[in-house]
Amino acid sequence: MRKQRLSKKRFALLIGLFLLALFPNSGTPAVASPRVTGEVTAHEVTIPLPALSGTLTRQGGGTLNGADAGQTGGDTLLFSSPTVAAGQLFDRVGVHWVAARGTEDSFYVELRTSADGANWSDWDLLTADEDMANTDTNEWYASPQLAVDNARFAQYRVWLTDGNPSDVQRVGITFMDVNDLNAGPVARLVGDIVGAAKDVARSFTEPSAASAAAINPTRILARSDWAADEKLMQWIPRYPQKVQKAVVHHTVTDDGGNGQVAAAIRAIYYYHAVTRGWGDIGYNYLVDKYGNVWTGRQGGDNTEAGHAYGWNKGSIGIAAIGTYSVTQPTPAMVASIANIIAMKFTQFGVQPYGADPFVHQEQARDGTWVNVTSSPPNVQGHRDCNYIQSQYGGQTACPGNALYAQLVNIRQMAQAAVINGYNEMPYLETTLPKAGYPGANLTVGVTVANRQGANTVVPQGGTGTVATDIVPGAIGAVNVPFTVPAIGNYIVRWDLQTAGAWWNTSYGSPVREQYFRGADWSVDWVSDNVPISWTAGETKMISVTVANDGGRVWNATGAGPVQLGYKWVSNATGNTFPGANRVSLPGDVQPGQSISLQIPVTAPVYPTNYTVSLDLYKQNEFAFADKGIADNDTNTGVTVDFKAGYTFNAIPKFTAGQTTTVLAPCITLYETRVPVGMVCLPRFATVTPTVRFAPGYPAFGSVVSR
Repeated sequence: MRKQRLSKKRFALLIGLFLLALFPNSGTPAVASPRVTGEVTAHEVTIPLPALSGTLTRQGGGTLNGADAGQTGGDTLLFSSPTVAAGQLFDRVGVHWVAARGTEDSFYVELRTSADGANWSDWDLLTADEDMANTDTNEWYASPQLAVDNARFAQYRVWLTDGNPSDVQRVGITFMDVNDLNAGPVARLVGDIVGAAKDVARSFTEPSAASAAAINPTRILARSDWAADEKLMQWIPRYPQKVQKAVVHHTVTDDGGNGQVAAAIRAIYYYHAVTRGWGDIGYNYLVDKYGNVWTGRQGGDNTEAGHAYGWNKGSIGIAAIGTYSVTQPTPAMVASIANIIAMKFTQFGVQPYGADPFVHQEQARDGTWVNVTSSPPNVQGHRDCNYIQSQYGGQTACPGNALYAQLVNIRQMAQAAVINGYNEMPYLETTLPKAGYPGANLTVGVTVANRQGANTVVPQGGTGTVATDIVPGAIGAVNVPFTVPAIGNYIVRWDLQTAGAWWNTSYGSPVREQYFRGADWSVDWVSDNVPISWTAGETKMISVTVANDGGRVWNATGAGPVQLGYKWVSNATGNTFPGANRVSLPGDVQPGQSISLQIPVTAPVYPTNYTVSLDLYKQNEFAFADKGIADNDTNTGVTVDFKAGYTFNAIPKFTAGQTTTVLAPCITLYETRVPVGMVCLPRFATVTPTVRFAPGYPAFGSVVSR
């Protein structure tokens, strides 16, 4: 009875708040404020070698133990897991698995969910998201799936098409509650009240779009609108280059129907940031079937996201929420994808119908990455973003056939919007540093570009006022006072004002966001020449330019001098290999000062993919990265340059094509200039000159034992 009374009170209070929200502008906001905390309650379950320890079903009938199966010669086997208890309520679930090398396409994973462990949903075939794959560990991730109501249990099954249970090395299940299902009724009531109250406030401050001019940008909803839990945001925004391309995706999740769009985004966010370990959501923007555009990755314009291997620098990833392999995207979704592209391209000066030169990265057969310059379309699908050398895309089916077929329309609509223009479309460039000393008073230069629209009168911020009108197509400048906040990480939001009204609110024009740190110690990595391909054991001289954008002097001598160093981190294992040396500063570096340094960097002798990280170290105290300051990392591939040296007891004389028997030859194998081993063959061997020792590697002759 108490629960019923509470529900009635909750319902009555919400009615009152929603009615109040109707009065100011005779309409509620386009998207309701979130009614949840945004905190994701999650539980991870990991099962090593599941099929080896279970019972398998043969395709033609009968069962056998996984440990006894071995390689059955091609028979398809089915492994069905025991019921997996989540230990909590969940409404989204993500499954990821590690495959034995080379077997990732030889088995299929399905999933179902249940509220009671007895009544189950249908089996859903899971599709691995190519761009979430960790190719170094061969781990594959299926996007989060919608569970049944009040779900507490899950079960998965694996179809082993080659009959080998060891193909599946590990299965992980991420159970997620993104709607406060596990919170008590009081907590949910508070969430409802706070959300409704925010809607009341927004109805006073957000005029309807109809009250503005005829052609206005699509309003971009903020991360707070989908209740992002910023405590999960562990990725430090980076700005490698200007945006030149837009890449269209689909999320391969539910489409957020029945008011669940924000919940779908929160699930993707947790899965990308925590389960996959990216520290933030991979997409720059997300678009729902109703035509709403949502902010994804934190950091604003030109920030590097994680949506397309080899293409993340210089592109924006725009994801359609849902699965569009067969299902047709709604006209509202297609139009909003075109509009967000048109808005950003208008600001950046890029043509949607263009095909401008662009540098992306592709992976060679030896695992190294190489830069590739081409002129791809400025708007393309994820499947067009090739990252395997000598191939032409097709590493993924994203964004699905139905949405991919709309790319022609998207380009056409985006180009038309760029040509027709917007009533108000400013673009703000600032001289805001990446960090500052708390309490310092800075003067930030702001360049206001009137890309399209009426005269710009007043930019945002303090007393920074544009002295003269900025006509369409022109650029003006203004200095804005800025006081550095307390130590911490911030997003600084820039916008224009007219008579105290923000343009983002009045016209829907995008705000400019920039990542900023209130910091004592800080570094801005200005430039470097770190290559993306190395040979095992080689040493290269690396040049780097850094700027002191914190408030402390980098001392070159005395107690705890600041030095430049490096480390290598294996992408496959996470093992760290500290650099062999560090470089001292030539002198103290004052706040605001830049300096160029050189450091010899030696690659590891074991060939694999690594991340090489340059960082500053305060000797015997800390690395700058330990204080949450971004180091300067580069994904690289290290390969082996094999050379063979031959030692014979007596070196015979050869003529071309002659075969000669010699006694006990030994071969020394080299990685670059480092000997790694000697192989002595049996007593006699036959040597034929002018034949290669190993495919792809030069040698003096072939050695065949007998």
